Parts: sequence; C-alpha cells; structure tokens
Amino acid sequence: MPSPTQPTGGGNVPLLYHLESRIEAVEKSIGVAERELQIRLASMNEFREAMRDQGSKFITRTEMDAKIDAICAKIEVLEKYQNTMEGKASQSQANLALVMSLIGTILGIAGLILHMLTSS
Repeated sequence: MPSPTQPTGGGNVPLLYHLESRIEAVEKSIGVAERELQIRLASMNEFREAMRDQGSKFITRTEMDAKIDAICAKIEVLEKYQNTMEGKASQSQANLALVMSLIGTILGIAGLILHMLTSS
C-alpha cells in the first residue's frame, strides 16, 4: 500500500496528500500575508507619527489671532504717525516760509520809508 503522503503510481493523489499540500500552501500564504501586514502596519505607524509630529508644529488659532492683533496694532501706530507727519510741514519748508516773510516785511518797510521820503 502506498504512503498516504505520496502520490500513487497511477496518477491518483490520495486525499491526505492533497489536503496536506493545500494546508501547506495556505500556511505559506498566511505567512506571506502576515509579513505584508506587518510591513503595512509599520508604514501606517510611521505615517501616524509623521502626522502627529506635523500637528505639533502647527500654530494654534489662538496664537495666530494674537499675532494678527499685534501686527494690526503696529500698523495702526504707523498709520497715525504717517498722518501726523503728513500734516506737519518739514523743517526746510518752515525755514523757507520764514525767509520769505522776512523779505516781504523788509520790502514793505523799505517801500513805506520811500513813500514817506518822496511825499514830503
């Protein structure tokens, strides 16, 4: 009688041999699937860690609102300063106006003196 794990010479495969070969194939497939699953889980864990790391580096809404408020306050100060500077005359313009008024005053006095001398 042939061994239950070996095929017979007539090409017929005993049921036990057939089942054992199928079980071995399933066990190999399970082993391959387990290795692939471990690889996939490792890459998923790596992805989760990257996302956690990235999330910890993002600025929060509260922090961003505080920074925007601070920038807006500085912009308002600069706008007020600009408006103040535009409303004031520069020093050179003030000096020019003073010189022109002095010249006008001197010419006015000189004209009055000339008029008084010529009319007497």
